[in-house]
Amino acid sequence: MLRAGRVQERSIVQSRTIKRNAKDEFQQKYGRIRRSNGEQMTRHKSEAQRVLRNLRTDIEKHRDLSAGHKQAIGSLVDSLDEQIGLIQSASRETLASARRQIQDGMHKVSTELNNALGKAETIAAKSLRPSLQACERAIDNLNEQLEAAEKGPGTSEK
Repeated sequence: MLRAGRVQERSIVQSRTIKRNAKDEFQQKYGRIRRSNGEQMTRHKSEAQRVLRNLRTDIEKHRDLSAGHKQAIGSLVDSLDEQIGLIQSASRETLASARRQIQDGMHKVSTELNNALGKAETIAAKSLRPSLQACERAIDNLNEQLEAAEKGPGTSEK
């Protein structure tokens, strides 16, 4: 009887150890996922802000755009840059709102710049299109990261 009690006790201890180890593994993995998503978010934010600054610089240097267009587009770019800078890890609703605002902001920048460039179809005007496309790609990457953060840990593909 005494031996059966010890075997049962040992079995209970082993079961608790297995559960504790599984819990620790899950917490470590979840922590890595959260850190990884946070690092990716920071990287995508930095990249989006960098290409926006480059676009802003290219617009300011551009000769075919009127001062009014430069000011309007520059203001939209600055606003979008500020919105990106304010993104923090937050609730899903907050991330969804930030994602929508950034998408809307990029759409406004793209529309305004395309309208301005549509009137000036010179080689110099066409030189801004690659900068705009780089911005759109960076914003798309950031949006994907925000969407993954909305869904929860472990859903990011990039």
